[in-house]
Amino acid sequence: MLREPIDLGQLTGDVVSSLRILADERNQRLTLGVADGVSVTADRLVLREAITNVVDNAIKHGPQTSTIDIRVRADGNQALLTVADEGPGIAAEHRERIFDRFFRLDEARSRQSGGTGLGLAIAKWAVEANGGHISVEAGANGGSVFRIVLPTVPAPAAAHHEHATQRKGGHA
Repeated sequence: MLREPIDLGQLTGDVVSSLRILADERNQRLTLGVADGVSVTADRLVLREAITNVVDNAIKHGPQTSTIDIRVRADGNQALLTVADEGPGIAAEHRERIFDRFFRLDEARSRQSGGTGLGLAIAKWAVEANGGHISVEAGANGGSVFRIVLPTVPAPAAAHHEHATQRKGGHA
């Protein structure tokens, strides 16, 4: 894996843009709120896969004309990405199992929509491979809220790297 500093808000915005057409087909609204400067050290392609799978899952399982709210912010030394949908929600006893390979809440609906039961398992692997964790909880007004938590890029290390680069450039 190639881990590098990534602007999580920008990466999330790119994913939302690429999936907007799927939401439009279902008359769903994607809202995106991004705090500035939320950086993580991660493999861009692997993390993009995780975000894509979680947002795609919300689109597939959310009702037509619903809203999917995606937020990126920093919380102390952690980056927090949430995807809240207005779908049917997930019973407490299934919340851990939905990240298992091939697990489906509704076999008939999943087959109908072409799901393999791998999307959230891949998302979990991708988030954990980048030093984070993923969870799901019930939304305040129904639906589900998926939460991806990743360590942020330490500010002193970023500042030190920038200072070292400037110093190197000054001697040239």
